[in-house]
Amino acid sequence: MTPAPEQRTGADRWVGWLASPTWLMLVAFLMTTLLMLSMFNPRFGTDASVWPHQVLQSAAGFAWGPAQAKLVTLAIALATLVIALLMRPSRTRGLIAAFGAGLGLTAFQIEPRYLSFWILPVASALVGGCLMLPAETGGTARRKTLLVALAILGGNLFMPWGTERLAQHRLPPTYHCTALAQVDLLLNPPEEYLYEAGVGDEQIATPVSGYVRVLLMSLPQLVGVLVFVLGIVAVFLGAAGWLRWLTGLALLCLALGPAWVLYDHGSMLVSDEGPEPWQAGLTYWCGAWQTHSGAWVLALAAGVADLTRDRRD
Repeated sequence: MTPAPEQRTGADRWVGWLASPTWLMLVAFLMTTLLMLSMFNPRFGTDASVWPHQVLQSAAGFAWGPAQAKLVTLAIALATLVIALLMRPSRTRGLIAAFGAGLGLTAFQIEPRYLSFWILPVASALVGGCLMLPAETGGTARRKTLLVALAILGGNLFMPWGTERLAQHRLPPTYHCTALAQVDLLLNPPEEYLYEAGVGDEQIATPVSGYVRVLLMSLPQLVGVLVFVLGIVAVFLGAAGWLRWLTGLALLCLALGPAWVLYDHGSMLVSDEGPEPWQAGLTYWCGAWQTHSGAWVLALAAGVADLTRDRRD
C-alpha cells in the first residue's frame, strides 16, 4: 500500500510525484490534448483546417476517412485519461489507461521498417510501469510482468542487427545491436546530428544544437538501456525509492525530450509567408509525433503500474 503522508520520508514528499502513475496520466492527458489541437484547428492543423467538432460534419453526410479516424481515436484516448484521472488508484484504473494508450499505439503505428523504433519506447514503458510503485504493492503478477517486459526490452536492445539494417547504416557484417550502436553514436556523433542543415553546406545553430541535440535524439535508446538496468536491479532488490523516482524521471524524458527536438526543428521551417515559428514548430511536432510511440508511453506505463497492483489494493 502507498505510505500515508505522515509515514513518508522527506524525499518522498519532494520527489514522490516522479513515481506517481497519476502524474504520468496527467502529463499524458496534456500531451494528447495538445496533439489533438495541433492536428485539428483552423490556423495550422495538420489533418484538417477546422476544429475537432467540425471534422465530423459534412454537407454530404458523415464520411469516414483518415482525419475522422484519427480524431475519434484521440477523443477516446482523452476520455480514458479523464476517467482514469478521476478514479482512485486501482487495477480498473490501470486497465482503462492502458486501453487508451493501446488504442493510440495501434491507430498511429508507423511503417513496418521502423517497427524497431516503435517497440523500444513501448518496451521501456512496460518495464518502467512495473517499477513505478513500491515492491509491497505488487505481488507475483508484477514480477512476472517485469520479467517478460525485460525479455522484450533486452531483445530489442541486444539482438544482432540483420544484414539489411547493417547495410543501411554502412556497418561491417559483424555483431551490431541497438545498444552498442547508440554508444558509438554518442562517442562519434556525425556532423548532421549536431546542427540543423541550412542552405547548401551551411549548418545552423538552433536552441537545440551540438551534443545536447544528439543526447535528446538518442533518448529512446538511452532510456531503454537505463530502464533495462533498473529492471534487472529491481528483480534482485525490489522497487526501492530511488529506483522508482529515477524510472519516473526517465519516462518523462523519453516523452518530452524528443518532442522538444521535433518542435525546435519545425520552428526553423518557416517561409516569409508561412505561419509563425511556434505554429510551424507545433505542426511539425504533431506530424511526426502522432506515429511516434513516445507519445503514448506515459499513459501505458501508468496503466501497467496500476494493472500490476496487488488485488488487495
